[in-house]
Amino acid sequence: MARYPAWVRGIVGIVVAAGLLACRQEPPTGPGEPSTAPPAPPVAGASEPEAAPTPAPPRPDGPVLVVHNPGDGDVDLYGAYLVDRDGKLGTRALWPHRYDCPDVEAMPHLVPGNGTGWLPAPTHAYEADDCTPSPLPPGEYVLRLHSGYADSFYAAATITLPLRDAVELELSNHDGPPPCTPERARRAATLALAAAKAEGHVPPEFERECDVAKARCGTLPLDDTMPPTTCTITLHETLLRFERAAGTDAIRYLDAWVDDTVVFAQRPEIHATSASRVVVDGKPVVIAGEADHRRHEHGGEAAKIGHATFTVDNGLGRPLSLTVSKVEFLTDHSCALPWDVRAEPKVFEIDPAEVGPGRSEVTVSFAAQGAYQAHCDRFATRVTFRVDGKKTPVTVEHEVIRFEPLRER
Repeated sequence: MARYPAWVRGIVGIVVAAGLLACRQEPPTGPGEPSTAPPAPPVAGASEPEAAPTPAPPRPDGPVLVVHNPGDGDVDLYGAYLVDRDGKLGTRALWPHRYDCPDVEAMPHLVPGNGTGWLPAPTHAYEADDCTPSPLPPGEYVLRLHSGYADSFYAAATITLPLRDAVELELSNHDGPPPCTPERARRAATLALAAAKAEGHVPPEFERECDVAKARCGTLPLDDTMPPTTCTITLHETLLRFERAAGTDAIRYLDAWVDDTVVFAQRPEIHATSASRVVVDGKPVVIAGEADHRRHEHGGEAAKIGHATFTVDNGLGRPLSLTVSKVEFLTDHSCALPWDVRAEPKVFEIDPAEVGPGRSEVTVSFAAQGAYQAHCDRFATRVTFRVDGKKTPVTVEHEVIRFEPLRER
């Protein structure tokens, strides 16, 4: 029998071993489903694997939260949140995130696939940025159990504290939020305003002019052409919007998003886009800024901003002439409202310079300004109009987006 060189024998051995491994049959595993293959022996010096979630101990007698999981995979609940039905106490968590409060030992919250888990009756909960729980006052609450997967996969219920009986919940996928009700709208408004105040950028006019008790249900798409005559608060599925009446360069919107169950509000946004109202011959004339979007390539030239658009509602029964006395280009580089005047560019044109009765779109063109989005940069244009000899400032914010160029591999 011929004897092959050592390097040939080595290659043959590798190929045979690979073939044996490829033919080895192992049962498939799915998300959250443990493998039935025997565990590999420990390797000396290897780091210990992360500990598996602790299953819940046997269910005790008395009032508890019973959580059913009809799916095949185990669910280790990411969080459990509740809020009073009015939203005045704010959102609380039954346990804090382990990275926020590493010294707090969370209760077991594993719900086995095709099985049932349980949580103790809520008596205490954690506020944001606080690792010490506080008592929950008696009353009605909305409870949401967050699966840690898609936002649409959760369990929720309305509960009354202190619990008198067990409460049954089921983890499931939801196609969308339930129908809006005035109660949900009011709670969303309360939570959204609190979230915006916590971030420290709510102009006092929103609290002074907008009454959360008057929040109502809205419809999509949004009608944002002209401001209302008084502040309105509307819940549009999961978008909550405060919209102020026109004033003197009055900021128009406060937006925030809520979850399907309206247990928490997040991402409150206030834009500098404004609306102004001036009275001419006893009739109102409203000029409203229209926010726009610009984009530029990462590492490329900055976006160029050389015009701003407005909607004018002329309440007079005759044409009205408009002129521009000044344009200011505004910036901020720390996520705050852009109020710093970077330039006063030369005005090129106002088109049209005369508007008839009713609504008209007006565009003001000026020397283009560069706007580069490095991280948290904001840009706006404030135009001071002259309306019947009265100076009327109105602001338009420009949302500048940086995109990544396609690279050849």
